[in-house]
Formats: sequence, C-alpha cells, structure tokens
Amino acid sequence: MEQYIPKAAVIAEMKNRIDKCNTKKRSCPVNTQVEAICDNKIYAYKELLSLLDTLETKEVDLEKEVRNYIEDNFTSVEEPDNYITTVMQLDDMVSFAKHFFELGLKTQKREKA
Repeated sequence: MEQYIPKAAVIAEMKNRIDKCNTKKRSCPVNTQVEAICDNKIYAYKELLSLLDTLETKEVDLEKEVRNYIEDNFTSVEEPDNYITTVMQLDDMVSFAKHFFELGLKTQKREKA
C-alpha cells in the first residue's frame, strides 16, 4: 500500500534543513570544506523546493461525488431532501466502495499526468 506525505510537511522539512545548514555555515570558518558542503546542500534543498512548487495537487469534492453517486445509483420512494437518506444493502455498499476506490485511482493518474 502506498503512503503519501503531505506536501506542506515536505516543504517544512526542507526549510528546516536549509536553516540548519545556514546555522552550521555561520559557525564555520570562511572558505572551508564544511562551508562548501553547506552551500551545496542549501542549493540542493532550494532546487527541491522549486520543484515542489511546480507540482500540482488536486482535490476531489467528496460530498459532491457521494451525492452524485447516490442520485445516479439509488432510487427512493420519498421526495429527495438535503440529507439524501437511502437504504443500502451489502451489494450496494460494495458497489459504493468500489466506485470511490476507482475514483481515487483516477485522481492519482490525473495528478501524475
């Protein structure tokens, strides 16, 4: 199973590492190997931050998707209301879960494209 790290958490960690490198760099003599390593790390972290800024995240309006799915796949003898109440049988629940699993896969593919 794939696990995802929130983009904001990655950005915060990169900025934290840049700060640590800057702190270490200030405490070392000028033109040393440590200073050069710190400069290289800072450059790399900034390049990664720049790359992360280009990545687009997409959100799905889950409430809208649930409402649309229920309206498209279930009928009720009652007039529709704001709460869209309906009775689901086990096979309905499996179909419902499968639909949203596939929606998640489609969203992943769109994000990667």
